[in-house]
Amino acid sequence: MAESRTPIKSPTDRRQQEDKFVLTETSNTPLHPKTIVCKPCERKGKKNVPAQFWCKTIDNFFCSECKVDIHDMLHPECEPECIEKYSSKPDTSLSKCRTHRHKTMEFFCEDHMEPICDKCSVTKHKSCKVVTSSEEFVSEFKNSPDGKEFHLELQNCMDTLEALSKDTDSQIQTMSCDKETALQNLMKLQTEIEECVYALQEELKDKLETSYSDEREKRQASRQKCEQMKLDIKYTLKTSEELKDDNATMMCLIYKGQNEVKACKDLVQEMEKTCLTTRLSHEFDAFSCLNSITMGKIVIRQHQRQLPSTMYSVVLSKRRLEDLRKFNIKHPSDNNQCCAFGIVFLSDGRIVVGDNANKNVKLYTKDGDYLSRMTLTDESSDICLIDDCSVAVMLVTTRTICVINFESHSKPVSTNIEISNITENCFGLTFNNTFFVVGTDKSIYIVPSMGGEAKRLRHNESKCLHLCSDRQNGMVFAGIDNKVAMIPSEDKTSIKAVDISEVEGAAGIDVDRAGNVYVCGGRSQNVVQMSKDGTNIRTLLTSDAIKRPRAIAVWRNIVAITSESLGQRNFVHMFQLV
Repeated sequence: MAESRTPIKSPTDRRQQEDKFVLTETSNTPLHPKTIVCKPCERKGKKNVPAQFWCKTIDNFFCSECKVDIHDMLHPECEPECIEKYSSKPDTSLSKCRTHRHKTMEFFCEDHMEPICDKCSVTKHKSCKVVTSSEEFVSEFKNSPDGKEFHLELQNCMDTLEALSKDTDSQIQTMSCDKETALQNLMKLQTEIEECVYALQEELKDKLETSYSDEREKRQASRQKCEQMKLDIKYTLKTSEELKDDNATMMCLIYKGQNEVKACKDLVQEMEKTCLTTRLSHEFDAFSCLNSITMGKIVIRQHQRQLPSTMYSVVLSKRRLEDLRKFNIKHPSDNNQCCAFGIVFLSDGRIVVGDNANKNVKLYTKDGDYLSRMTLTDESSDICLIDDCSVAVMLVTTRTICVINFESHSKPVSTNIEISNITENCFGLTFNNTFFVVGTDKSIYIVPSMGGEAKRLRHNESKCLHLCSDRQNGMVFAGIDNKVAMIPSEDKTSIKAVDISEVEGAAGIDVDRAGNVYVCGGRSQNVVQMSKDGTNIRTLLTSDAIKRPRAIAVWRNIVAITSESLGQRNFVHMFQLV
């Protein structure tokens, strides 16, 4: 049989119903205990309508209006008695036997302590020892202590029940007032929340407009600079072609043109360094609104990109690495020599280094000046970028992803993401916008961004120490001994492995803005660059420049590399693509 369900009412319907209930409830005045009310009216919510008629057939009470509209329609053959007549008559039905309805209960069984009729006395109570007549029972009761107090006890009961009824009415009235106050508070709170949400929405809209205007102005300034330089060069070109005999003017044009060519080359190089793809978005995290009202946040994501190919731009795949500088990462509080197994650039150029030996993560400026640090609960391995100010660190034995936010330079904040079903030690880590990819002793797994059960993508012959993601197209690259596994974002089952004979013991791996992949060879002690399709591979660094390279990070045209060599492990080595 189908379950009957009450239709769900809207908040407005419920509020109107509650208001109506409050008015009905508070408007009713308590009746005198002896007042008999009209039953149909009572069922309709009119609790203070006194009855005027009693129908013996259905044992119900009616007011004059309900008698005509309801009773007389249903029982035209029956004439109900007037309520005054009914109330004044003794209730003779009280003395009738419930078993033998035509019999009057004229005896009292003291064994069972109940009134009985003569038929009951010879059937159900024939074996009882003491059965007296009603006259004897009443006479003995009136002369007993209980009999003398009988009417007083009844009156006391009436007074007690009257007090309880009044107290209950008082409680109902109090609850009714409380309910009305609570409803008013809810309405007030709703208004306050709506005002708060509106204020948050306006704040986010202002931030979005400001962010858009700032980024647009930067690009318009670059475009204006290009347009102005283009007009100047166009004039120089046109004038130099028209001049024939004016050598003095021609000499000045040549000097001007040479300076313009140099300025154009400098502009191209400058724009290559700062060339970014900027995306604006509104993001909302459902978990963040559990303890507070939030409308989410406006996120500005900037990724490095390659400028359109020009005569004066040198593609990254044809540049060489030039030694820039190195800086010390051993902090005075470190107990051991550093083992930097992870390194990554934040979007503004700050450098995050994971120190496995001292179980901490350190933050530096792009020039190598120390900013802050955070202690970890386990040895760390790979590090990857989450957003402009956040990184994720792979904790090896606890199989935990530690997410650290460096929005504040002095107080980094961390949260842990548990991986439920990986039993191997975890090393490699990267974030692909919506999920993590984790490398272990023998496999590569995909892990939801909020943690939970991991799904295995690939079985490996050896450890996967490092992973990286191309933030432009979502491609994931994994270094596995002398191979680079390429995992496309759209079809994670179509994994391609590229053999790199120049590399042994693949360690650190990263990708630049043009999609070129950089791989550190731990045993081969070199750094190679591979094109994004895996066809072109060239060696950038050998052991002459850095020994046993472990982790690598690329930012614009800057490359940072750490080493496992005893003489170089306390330093981050900085190189420039020129």
